[in-house]
Amino acid sequence: MTERISSDPSRTVCRRPEDEPSEATSNERPAPARRDRLASAPPVDWEKVPTSCDANAADAARNADRGGGTCGGGWPGAAVTSRGSAPEPRSDAPPVKTGARASPPRTAGASGNGARTTERDFTKGPYAAQGRTHDGGSVFAAAAALKGRTGEGVEAEALGVSVQAGEQNELQVTTARLGYSDPRVSVSVDALTANAHVGVDNSDGSHGVNAGASAAWASGEVTVKRSGWSLTGGLAAGAGAEAHLGVRDDDEDGAPEVCARLAFGFGIGGACVELPVVIRP
Repeated sequence: MTERISSDPSRTVCRRPEDEPSEATSNERPAPARRDRLASAPPVDWEKVPTSCDANAADAARNADRGGGTCGGGWPGAAVTSRGSAPEPRSDAPPVKTGARASPPRTAGASGNGARTTERDFTKGPYAAQGRTHDGGSVFAAAAALKGRTGEGVEAEALGVSVQAGEQNELQVTTARLGYSDPRVSVSVDALTANAHVGVDNSDGSHGVNAGASAAWASGEVTVKRSGWSLTGGLAAGAGAEAHLGVRDDDEDGAPEVCARLAFGFGIGGACVELPVVIRP
């Protein structure tokens, strides 16, 4: 006798696992994607999105004050390449000099041939120049085989000639000159020199009046300085005379110094005295 398999689904007799309904084969349709959520999101206002510029308000304000772009370019008006990115360097930015030699200090007050020696780098070799003095009051033309100042304070000029006209007028011919200067002392020795001058820019750096003419086989002088005060003394072998009188502020303390210089025959002398407090202007 053969047992018949019942088709009643409620019976579990002879039911195989694969006959059970599976979740993967569910007849229910999947829920539709909620695209309406994306459609209902508010639009992004990109103008209000913080950038790297907004990360530091103080930096942004500082750069705005000096004319920089919104991201504070290092150069005024630098444009921002992209939101929050660093500005591109400007093509007209000056090149960075490495190992550049420091230029000699500018001589305050004086604008003559001696000042141009002090202000020039000796390593540049032969010298030839013409134009206006740095104060704009005179024009000059000059040349020399050697001329300038070393980094150690030594000054030299050889086979030089200088002509200047304007507020300070002078004619100088120098065969050889050697000197040294620092903030406390200066020393110079000349051989076979001649000069004539008249004007307002004195060789000691004061502004006032000077006049003189001389020719010397040899001459030398020493100047000692301290806190604006100075004392000069020297000797010369030649002929001529000169006089200087002026005012300066060599130590830049606001108290002017009155300077005088006199050379006659073989003697050279001069001094700068700082005015006392009671009669300062």
